Amino acid sequence: MNYLKLSCLALLATSFGFADEAIVTSTIVLNPKTETPFIEYHNRMIVFSPFYQGYERIKTDDLYFGLQAWLIPAGSHHKMLGEVEFLGGYNFFYNGRDHLTPVVGVGLFTDYSIVKHSYYFWDDNGSTAYSHHHKNRVAYGTVGFLYDHEFNRLFNVGLNVKALAGSVVGPRRAETVHKTTVGFDVAIPLTFRFGKNRHWDFRLEPFDIYMYRPHDSNNYYGFRNSIGYRF
Repeated sequence: MNYLKLSCLALLATSFGFADEAIVTSTIVLNPKTETPFIEYHNRMIVFSPFYQGYERIKTDDLYFGLQAWLIPAGSHHKMLGEVEFLGGYNFFYNGRDHLTPVVGVGLFTDYSIVKHSYYFWDDNGSTAYSHHHKNRVAYGTVGFLYDHEFNRLFNVGLNVKALAGSVVGPRRAETVHKTTVGFDVAIPLTFRFGKNRHWDFRLEPFDIYMYRPHDSNNYYGFRNSIGYRF
């Protein structure tokens, strides 16, 4: 009888041991610094967008650099805007799905809206009108961050925030009393990934750019749309 009791106890202990091992095995998770359930690539390039070109080095836990140039209508007054910008930083990767990239950079922002100044001259034939057009162009430095969260294999949401500081450049500089400009650039990129290995994506990026100078501030808003290829 004692032998039978001891056998039963040994069997129960062994069973609990296997149960504990199964529980431990089922709780193994991915290492967020080395593994991810999603497909990550090192580069993203914008294609099929003649008025929006760009390239980004997006390798996780590595140096970042990006160059973009775009020209789009924006705002409520049919303004045409353009920008060329270069950014450098570092791609931090957390939780197997969160990308955070502090950045610094330089850029050139242009408001191509027509600003007309009219001058009138009097001569023997009466008055003659002369019109003069110019662009609002600002060269700037920037600092901020780019953030992107991968909800699943198909959909990402991000938040890009940059502070801007620069000066008016070009023909308008001579006639602008307050040349120093400060502002911010905020964008919320919504990225939809597709294809067998998620090489391709479509990005819808609402943005708001605010430029401030005394007596001459402007707020620009709109959407940047792009098709990207990752490799």
